[in-house]
Amino acid sequence: MQLRLISLSLFLTTLFIAGCATSYHPENWRGHGFTEKQLTEQSYLVSFSGNSRTSPTDVQHMLLRRCAELTIQNGYSYFFILDKDSDKKSEISHSEISEEYNHSESFTKSVQIYMAHEKDISSEGRQKAINAGIYLRD
Repeated sequence: MQLRLISLSLFLTTLFIAGCATSYHPENWRGHGFTEKQLTEQSYLVSFSGNSRTSPTDVQHMLLRRCAELTIQNGYSYFFILDKDSDKKSEISHSEISEEYNHSESFTKSVQIYMAHEKDISSEGRQKAINAGIYLRD
């Protein structure tokens, strides 16, 4: 009896979690998850889209995780997030789709990153880059 109760509790917990915020994964058929497009040997356009239960902060964290993974997978130690200073925008967009009986929201964040090796950055440039928002590989 106790085993059935535990099994039922685990099943209901799993069911509840399945209806929650977007988890970290490649983009699915609903358009939720991460995507990337390689632009050059050292740069990518990376996006993450969450569902209506995914906060903008969580979207940003999962986007940064994907940027870090791409950097490591490509053998680099650092990535720069390019923004308005390089004519690339880094923004969160919020969209609402309203129908008579349906309302949903989603959050998407996209950035262009540039990856670099440690040897390619001088000590002065490295400090400037750290201050500007480079994320270091552990």
